[in-house]
Amino acid sequence: MDPRTQKRIIIALVYVLLIFSVGAGSRVLYSHFHPYVAPGTCFDGIQNQNETGIDCGGVCSSCASVTQSFLQKIQVHWTKTFEAQAGVYDLAAEIQNPNFTYGSEDVEYHFEILDSTGKQIQSVPGKTFILPQETRSVVMQAVALQAPPAQAVLHVDAVLWQRIIGFSNSGIHVDNRQVQIVQNDPNVFARMSGIVANDSPYDLRSIEVNMVAYNASGDPIAVNRTDIQTVKSGEKRQVEVIVPHPFSGTINRFTIFGYSDFFTIQNFIAQHTTEEKFQQYYQ
Repeated sequence: MDPRTQKRIIIALVYVLLIFSVGAGSRVLYSHFHPYVAPGTCFDGIQNQNETGIDCGGVCSSCASVTQSFLQKIQVHWTKTFEAQAGVYDLAAEIQNPNFTYGSEDVEYHFEILDSTGKQIQSVPGKTFILPQETRSVVMQAVALQAPPAQAVLHVDAVLWQRIIGFSNSGIHVDNRQVQIVQNDPNVFARMSGIVANDSPYDLRSIEVNMVAYNASGDPIAVNRTDIQTVKSGEKRQVEVIVPHPFSGTINRFTIFGYSDFFTIQNFIAQHTTEEKFQQYYQ
């Protein structure tokens, strides 16, 4: 091989090596400044892909099924019937939401009414709401039953959960609670009263007020319910209900609690032409 050809081959090899070195360096720089990004999954704790929630919805499982998997069920503490008049009863129960950051605007339930043999007499459906960590009573008034009940059981059928962050309590409380047994009045056996205060920042269209009296054993022996309308923020309202029929036992403890549906936008009285924004706590 003549010297001229050898020189051309050496130059060509150097050129090839130079191109290879520059290309490899570019790939190193590219990989340094543009790291590999793993594709989203349904288990990465991030709302990506076309998910409608974190690791749920879209290509992943429905958010309802994911939510149900880690939320605790609503607990039922007691259920009881109270005769209001012949064939007509008040149905009551106490329920608790043990979840810290989830409440529900739509708790569907039914009272199962049983006779002395355990046979179902009737099923009475209803719906309520509950805030995170809330224990509340449920009262259905003046329900006509087909036969005298021996027992009642509350079943929670479905719950539409809503995540709520940063909301501590409703701001509704009842002061000056009183119960009075009435003498010599055939139409009134007892009066239950209290002062409902709306310390929330919202003007509310309606507050549900439930009253429950307990005996020394902790069993409920009387219930009643009333609803007060248009209660502005900072306002206090006197409430009183009567128990027309005698109840068995002596009252040892008496509770009055106020509840308002903070999930329904129509329950907020508009201020400055806009509805109140409790939904700021929604996640």
